[in-house]
Amino acid sequence: MREENSFYVAIKGLIFCGSEFLIIQRSDKSRGEFHYWEFPGGRVEFGEKPEDTLRREVKEETGLGIEMIYPFSVWTFFRESNKQTVGINFLCSTANQEVKLSNEHIDFKWIEKADILAYNFHPTIADDMHQWNWEEMFQKIKERK
Repeated sequence: MREENSFYVAIKGLIFCGSEFLIIQRSDKSRGEFHYWEFPGGRVEFGEKPEDTLRREVKEETGLGIEMIYPFSVWTFFRESNKQTVGINFLCSTANQEVKLSNEHIDFKWIEKADILAYNFHPTIADDMHQWNWEEMFQKIKERK
């Protein structure tokens, strides 16, 4: 018997505070690949706006309130041949670095872009990050100050 296709939309936030951005490490209690570093976010629930999804997920996973600046990247991946996720990354800012992790994550770091290679991101995320226009993002953050 063939399994039905599944399709999800996910929203992730690259959250800056000053010149640092937030990464969080997945625990074995979260869905998917464990112990990789990632950015806060999650799946859009039916009827929910993507912006509301990101605010809700960031609050649940980190306790932070965010200001969304703009969407800067779209990505997709397949988990098995019949489960596809399409994602949108948003550039965000926050006023503080006081993170309160949910049980989906075991650690967090505020890091500079220069330190990003020291962390174990899922290969699809790492590949995607090399395509980002970091200079444009830093400029947008500076303009917000």
